Amino acid sequence: MRWGWSCIFCTGRNGRWRFEGDGMSIILGLAVSAALTGATPMGSPGRWLTDQDYPPDARRRREQGAVAFTLLISPNGMPLKCNVTRSSNFDDLDKQSCTLLMRRARFTPARDIDGNAAHTYYRGFMYWSFSRPTPLVYAPDIDLQVDKLPGGAKEKTVSILVQTDLDGHVVACNLAKSEDNEPKNLVAVACKEAATMSPMPVRDGDGRSVTAVRPLKVSFATALP
Repeated sequence: MRWGWSCIFCTGRNGRWRFEGDGMSIILGLAVSAALTGATPMGSPGRWLTDQDYPPDARRRREQGAVAFTLLISPNGMPLKCNVTRSSNFDDLDKQSCTLLMRRARFTPARDIDGNAAHTYYRGFMYWSFSRPTPLVYAPDIDLQVDKLPGGAKEKTVSILVQTDLDGHVVACNLAKSEDNEPKNLVAVACKEAATMSPMPVRDGDGRSVTAVRPLKVSFATALP
C-alpha cells in the first residue's frame, strides 16, 4: 500500500501590501518582518500517517483514491475543523483522512500583518493507493486573463496570502512564496482582485467571527490570438 501527501501552501516573508480606503489602492510597505505568513506543519507531514492507518475494510475491498481536504487552523496551531473538499468516493477513506489529520496535524501558526498568531486555512491532498498515485493540484481561487505575461509565458500562477477582518473583507495582502521572486505587478494585480471578491468571513470552532489569514491561488493566462 502506498499513501501520499501534498500541500500547496508555503510561508515566506516578502514586501508588505496594505489595502487602504475602499480597498482598491495598494501600498507596498517596507516592514518586511511584518508580512503575512501562513501556517506550516510542525515536522514532516509524512509522520501523520503510516501503512497501519489504511482502513482494514477499505484495504480488503481494494478501495483507493485521493482526498482533498481543508483544515481550519487555530492561532495555537491546532486544527479546529476538517472538511473534505474532494471525495475519494469511499466514505472510509474520507473519514479516516480527517480523523488522522485532526489527531496528528500540528502547525506553526499563521501570522497577521501585525505579527500576531491568527486563524488560517491549510489545504492539501491525502492519497490512498496500492500503486504510485497521480499527483493532483487545487484549482485556482481566481482566474484572470491578461494581454501578456513576463518572459512570454502563456500561464502563470501566483500564491498570495490575504488577511480578512471580522466581516471577511480583505485588509492586507502579500506574496505567499517569497523565494519565487514573482514580478511585483502580478502580485499587485492578484491582491487587487482578491480585494474585490465577495466577503470571506471565517468562524472559529465556536462559530464566532474571527480575523484570519487566508491562502489564495491566482491564475494568469494570456488571451488567445
